[in-house]
Amino acid sequence: MSGKTPSYDSGARFRDTWGESNFHNVTEDDRQNREKNADKLNESYYDFITDHYQSGWGDKFHFCGYQPGESWEAAQARHEHYLAFMTGIKPWMRVLDVGCGIGGPAREIAVFTGAQIVGVTINELHVQRGTQYNKEASLSDQIQIVKGNFLDLPFPDESFDAAYATEALCGAGNMTKAYSEVFRVLKPGALLGNLDWVLTPQYDHSNAKHRRIRSEIERGGSVPSLSTAEAHKAELRAVGFDILVDQDRALAKANPVPWWYVFSHIVFRSYP
Repeated sequence: MSGKTPSYDSGARFRDTWGESNFHNVTEDDRQNREKNADKLNESYYDFITDHYQSGWGDKFHFCGYQPGESWEAAQARHEHYLAFMTGIKPWMRVLDVGCGIGGPAREIAVFTGAQIVGVTINELHVQRGTQYNKEASLSDQIQIVKGNFLDLPFPDESFDAAYATEALCGAGNMTKAYSEVFRVLKPGALLGNLDWVLTPQYDHSNAKHRRIRSEIERGGSVPSLSTAEAHKAELRAVGFDILVDQDRALAKANPVPWWYVFSHIVFRSYP
């Protein structure tokens, strides 16, 4: 059956590949080992987490801020429309979705812009399920989903007019190589729009609570090593990108209700 959840113990494979988790004292050696195994980690992670994500998130696996009274679906769509607008996506373009999941954002952006979109994912379940959803949405002629590794994208040089990623490139492991591969497949002057998880300037590695939160987020999201926005920008510049727009969408005026509201609300209600 196309898009069926694999029957093997993907959770055990993920745990075995990830290794022991002492959330207070994760070492740089631990993170480097995870970076080396990023493809295996993410392949098994999405084998066991996709059904859970879909049951709570729908077909778009990313966070977003809200306007007061705005629905989850409307906020996610606005988030994706903003990304497409800022990346300059036009109807005639061939666009790469880096880490497309089951194609929820790709379908939204395809309808919003009219562009041709090629999504790449490390996970075969995502390829099969996303392809089926594209067919059901009558978008098979506009969206293609292929299996591939961020560190060795299966596309020729200069074959895309634009690229975007939503909370995906942080899972690549080798950020220099991942950004270099995106740069390689983009035409000269093309734009990359990237919304991603980063450590904020408030992160204090000497603070045990901060270290634990970082480590829990990394394991919970299969991110080998969270880094700062400044580190991401340095990697982008190193491979040839210029930084045109740099902002914290979690603090943007357009999103007065932050993405973490639902979590803080649940905690507040459960533990008054």
